[in-house]
Amino acid sequence: MFIATTPTPKEDISKDQAIEDFLHLLGRACEYAKELESMGKTKKGVYMPLYESIRNDARKVLDENWSE
Repeated sequence: MFIATTPTPKEDISKDQAIEDFLHLLGRACEYAKELESMGKTKKGVYMPLYESIRNDARKVLDENWSE
């Protein structure tokens, strides 16, 4: 079972903290792909490109759309 936890965001959360928490959640979700890879269900090397792509896209979207 994969469980990812972060604190519930509060009104005063900073952009940096929100990005850090969100990326933590995405990273934990991507570990599912890592498990599939380790069981031979996907090709070796799938996990890291997937993780990096999702991480980069999420960081960019949050950074560009943050409103104070």
